[in-house]
Amino acid sequence: MPESPLAPYGRSALRKLGFDLPELAEEAEPPFVHYLSVPDPAVSENLAVLTEALLERKHVGFEYYSISKDERRRRTAEPYGLIYQGGHWYLIARDPEADAIRTFRVSRMGAVEVNPKAPKTADYEVPDGFRLRDYVGREAWQLGAADDELAVEALFLPPTSQWADVHGLGEYLRADEPTGGQVRRFRVRQLDPFLRWCLTFRGQVRPVAPPAAAAGFRGLVRQVLALYEGAEAG
Repeated sequence: MPESPLAPYGRSALRKLGFDLPELAEEAEPPFVHYLSVPDPAVSENLAVLTEALLERKHVGFEYYSISKDERRRRTAEPYGLIYQGGHWYLIARDPEADAIRTFRVSRMGAVEVNPKAPKTADYEVPDGFRLRDYVGREAWQLGAADDELAVEALFLPPTSQWADVHGLGEYLRADEPTGGQVRRFRVRQLDPFLRWCLTFRGQVRPVAPPAAAAGFRGLVRQVLALYEGAEAG
């Protein structure tokens, strides 16, 4: 990220990796974004382990929670880079199981471990065509493999619908006469982050198609309401 004030740290890390990556020029982008401090101890610990994996190019294993599926399961990934956007850290990595690049929110990861086998030996190579800068500035739901892209239609209520028009969010499909809003289409590569993004509009945006997206959003709303009700009861 040349435009970032943290870029010097990334370049320093790249120089340290020079003996492993001699083909990379001095001005090439770093394979990860170095971080200075993180207020959440759990996230900070995860970042430290992931940075180690990036430096050594080792597989990582971790528990990961999916909101739409409401399940936590063990995952394995090949770390390609770390980015910070929207107030959260994300790991960009290849998922060997799906054979595709995935984005994982670091705060949703637990029990992160670097592969202990064959220390000092790389488990994988980052593809020549991979560029971390290609992922910077996107919404989390835009990150992922093109083969996983899903067309999701979302209803925008006024005045958010007018705001979406001005900012060119998604693709306008049709007016929704009963509400006076608009239905807009989005190319979504990761459904969970998209549903969370819709939730940030506080009832002004909701997915309506396909059915899996609409049902997933309703489930997410129920989870959030249950959390608030539980907090008030406590």
